[in-house]
Amino acid sequence: METSIAIIIKKELPIGLTGNICACLATGIMNLNNQIIGHDIVAEDITYKAITKVPIVVLNENKLGINEVIRRAKRNKLEFVLYDRHAVGASDYNGYETDIKSTPEEAREILGVGLIGEQKSVRNVIGDLPLLK
Repeated sequence: METSIAIIIKKELPIGLTGNICACLATGIMNLNNQIIGHDIVAEDITYKAITKVPIVVLNENKLGINEVIRRAKRNKLEFVLYDRHAVGASDYNGYETDIKSTPEEAREILGVGLIGEQKSVRNVIGDLPLLK
């Protein structure tokens, strides 16, 4: 089975926030499957610490939105990581958890989704999404 990874970001977010969301989602994805992490590479006097062995495509949501991406991910039985609006400016993880749990699902705003899974299933979810620009 060939593994694919995709990160889908809500449209028109500031570039700094987009970068932060991608970084946070990537760490969550790495936590889902440690087989996708390479090994350290020593080149002369510099050690390149391990990064992912699997390319990560970064996309924008389409007109159907982030919630449609989540529905598709569930339908295709993919593992995924979410980045919620509550994470923006959160100063501690416990507070972030409390905010998420105290907000009804329909009132939550997901800004990004990270997907990992079998290549065909990931393509089923992201096939009509535009690349991040």
